[in-house]
Amino acid sequence: MQGIQRQKRLKIIAIICILLLLLFKFVLPLLITTNYTIAKVDSMDRLKFVINFNDIRLKKKREFVYQDKFVKAPNHIIENDFLKRKINGSSVEKVELLKQLYKKGYSAERALQFVLPQILDKVKTIQEELYISPINSSAKFLPNSSHLFDIKPHKTGRQLDKDLLVRNIYSALLNSRFVCDAQTQEISPNITTEYYRKATFFRAGFSTSIATSSENRKHNIALSLSKLNGTVVRPNQIFSFNKTVGPRTEKQGYKEGKIIINGRFVDGIGGGVCQVSTTLYNAALRADMCILSVKNHSLPVGYVEPSLDAMVNLGTTDLKFENNTTHPIYIRAFVANNSAVVEFYGLPMIYKIVPESEIVDSIPPTDPDEIVVDNEYKYIPVGTPSGQTMQVSYSKGGLSSKSYLCYYDSIGNLVQRRQIRNDKYKAQRGLIAVAP
Repeated sequence: MQGIQRQKRLKIIAIICILLLLLFKFVLPLLITTNYTIAKVDSMDRLKFVINFNDIRLKKKREFVYQDKFVKAPNHIIENDFLKRKINGSSVEKVELLKQLYKKGYSAERALQFVLPQILDKVKTIQEELYISPINSSAKFLPNSSHLFDIKPHKTGRQLDKDLLVRNIYSALLNSRFVCDAQTQEISPNITTEYYRKATFFRAGFSTSIATSSENRKHNIALSLSKLNGTVVRPNQIFSFNKTVGPRTEKQGYKEGKIIINGRFVDGIGGGVCQVSTTLYNAALRADMCILSVKNHSLPVGYVEPSLDAMVNLGTTDLKFENNTTHPIYIRAFVANNSAVVEFYGLPMIYKIVPESEIVDSIPPTDPDEIVVDNEYKYIPVGTPSGQTMQVSYSKGGLSSKSYLCYYDSIGNLVQRRQIRNDKYKAQRGLIAVAP
């Protein structure tokens, strides 16, 4: 019995001895090392580095000071890594290690990341503090102003030349110096003042005479031009005349004027609007817009050549084109010197574009004159004897026509001529009014 108890005591003593051996072999050295490291760190000369920044242009002078700080390792594995990299070493130890890394071909950033990762954090902080954001130029379209565009100048930004600073820090430390200079570099804005000066260039314009129009017709033309004036068409945007100008009704301020219905000129609300759409169409052609939808009148019109007109009717017929440039197109529309005028502004054009009209064939009138009894005395003066007639209008022949766009280079050479339309215009019947 006593022998068994003795064996148990011996086993317990053996286990205690093994535990003590493990304690002395693994735990105690770690404690001694850690305590030694902490004591050593607390007494050593920590690295201090000064970065000077002096921007004479901005009248800005700054001094940034980096002070090495002790970094506590969370475990003994990282502690050993810190010892290898001299993370908590003295300034002399760090400089010596940097020199060794330089001989091994380490880049500035890689070497500093290995030995002084905290100084790269300081560089990032300096980068944020010195950053000045660039400001883009902007342009405001003022179609009723004499200078048309209010262009706000751009402002350049500044940013730290990070790569240069990292190299300067590395170079200074390799030469046992603890100060260097920082520099900034200019940041150009995405949109400069010069860009907007070019992007608000006069591309093309067109005008048609309204000198012989009635006052009502002139009113309608001026009103619809005012709806177009100031329009900005974005890149790849599709412009619609009907959508932009809107309904042509008395409620919208339009008056009665000559329009074409069923192959005859008659009075109707909004007469004259088609002259505006035609003027716009010819300006758009010259400004090199991509025409998507256009239709001729049923009869030839007097203010533009055949196959260069653009009839519009809300709900059925529209003039559409696409801005196929990389910058907005600005449209100015107004009345001047008894003319309807439309102008396009945007990026400069490579070619000068000139539309041409060609009459292909004449279509003689075939129908006899229309005879109407003028019960409302629209044509015949009141008091005219019954049965007396008056020729209100004579018959006119129709025609078929084509139109082309001619492209000329900067010295006037014809580069291209392409057909864009092929139209037919009806012959017009004459009109005879009979007194009731």
